Amino acid sequence: MKVSTKLFNQQQVQKFSKLNEDIQALQNKISTGKNILQASDDPIGAVKLSGLNQVNDRFSQYAINADSGINRLNIADTSLDSIVNLMVRSSELALQAANDTFGSADREAIALELDEMKNEMFTIANSTDSSGAFIFGGYHTKNQPFEKDSLGRISYVGDRGTNSVAVSETRMVGTTLDGG
Repeated sequence: MKVSTKLFNQQQVQKFSKLNEDIQALQNKISTGKNILQASDDPIGAVKLSGLNQVNDRFSQYAINADSGINRLNIADTSLDSIVNLMVRSSELALQAANDTFGSADREAIALELDEMKNEMFTIANSTDSSGAFIFGGYHTKNQPFEKDSLGRISYVGDRGTNSVAVSETRMVGTTLDGG
């Protein structure tokens, strides 16, 4: 059997063509930094990569949820600290007002300060996070939890629920407090 020059040349051209395709595929992988450009490159690896991308997306969402929860709880903590400070100050004012040496003008000044403290507590009790959700409304995060009527009385109109977010597959963390 005699191998002709034409057949030999055709085989060499096919081999060079295949080598050029392989080089082009390697250059594409190098330029993109990805080992799998198409599912046909590595079907099993592509399935694994898809699953890993889903897990990565889920963990990213858990991180976002945790950050959001931390921010909301920090706002709640700061608000409660402010209310504690106001309560301590109101206790001090009540003791001062009970003193017999204070006159009616002094007691009136104390009453004005207590009224301002009540308004400040009202504002703190209706604290919101960066998205505008109320911290102390329970499940009702879009509605103001405390309302003041025409007589100045404050009432709680939220509910007793607590919103939670997932921070892992098995862990939920509460991010709101009910004002009741």
